[in-house]
Amino acid sequence: MTAQKRIAELDGLRGCAILLVTIWHSVMLIDPSQGVINDLIWRLSIFGQSGVDLFFVLSGFLIVGILYDHNIRRALRILPPYLILISIFYVLTRLRGTNYYFGSQIPVWALLTFVQNWLFVSTQGTEPAAIAGTWSLAIEEQFYLVIPALVWFAPRRYLLAILLAIGLASASARAFYFWTHPGNL
Repeated sequence: MTAQKRIAELDGLRGCAILLVTIWHSVMLIDPSQGVINDLIWRLSIFGQSGVDLFFVLSGFLIVGILYDHNIRRALRILPPYLILISIFYVLTRLRGTNYYFGSQIPVWALLTFVQNWLFVSTQGTEPAAIAGTWSLAIEEQFYLVIPALVWFAPRRYLLAILLAIGLASASARAFYFWTHPGNL
């Protein structure tokens, strides 16, 4: 696969992922405790979170193709808008102070080094809403750093087994967490 080849089926999957995430973000503001209909809508829309997972799968597939082609165009598309977002976020934090949308409890170094997802976990979901969505970009950028090193250093005959082991370990860790913390979705 080359980075220049466009796969129409992946565009369709990307559209489904966008729709799922949009529905979830639209409905997540509904308070499920405000009646049976609100509760039903909220419960059905929770599957919208799967759109983020679908984005990760698509990104992983596409990133490997991009890395294979030694192409940096993706970074040039992502980084400038991301840096603008961080700049606007910090300017508005200074002007508006700390509130639901803005706040300085997330240091700029964490956003610039793509480790905010780890800090968001440590803040127990109190990260500012205007920057909260960048956790998924952090995971993607961490993937950019880990996978090339893995592909470069791992012997080819073990690479598939290593990738499968990482996937299994990840799924097992997530299942274990939900088993030990059932009330913390």
